Amino acid sequence: MQAILILAHKNFPQVKKLALKLNRSFAVYIHFDQKMNISPKELASLSKHNIQYISEVAVNWGSWSIGEATVRLMKLALADPTISYLHVISGQDWITKNVDELYQRFEDDTKIYMTYEKASEVKNQVNLSFGGKNTTSIMIRSIVGLFLANFITVPYS
Repeated sequence: MQAILILAHKNFPQVKKLALKLNRSFAVYIHFDQKMNISPKELASLSKHNIQYISEVAVNWGSWSIGEATVRLMKLALADPTISYLHVISGQDWITKNVDELYQRFEDDTKIYMTYEKASEVKNQVNLSFGGKNTTSIMIRSIVGLFLANFITVPYS
């Protein structure tokens, strides 16, 4: 069984609509940012469709809290021994393909699309994006890296 993990920070009606659409084929797990106002009635509307949810982390853009919320969702989903494949999406994503076709696309796929790096190997890097087209990593230990990290503010794209 495949599971969709949704990280949501706003717009409950859209997230619910997305979850209900995906729930036809996938197990659906949602982490709602703790800063969201969601009524018990809204949460009950998910439960009646067997959509599991948590709201354990106040998520801040670009911070570890996004990773923490993702890990907590993964642990929740993997508590079900029938789950063998995880998809992580945002609550602002929208499906553009047929749900059943999407499920079948990954049913026999053994490729891992998520990678990781040890924090000790990347903690001395500054990632800069210029015009949203290229991302460059500059080692902070270099003179240029120290200058960029300490004296230049790069706007987020």
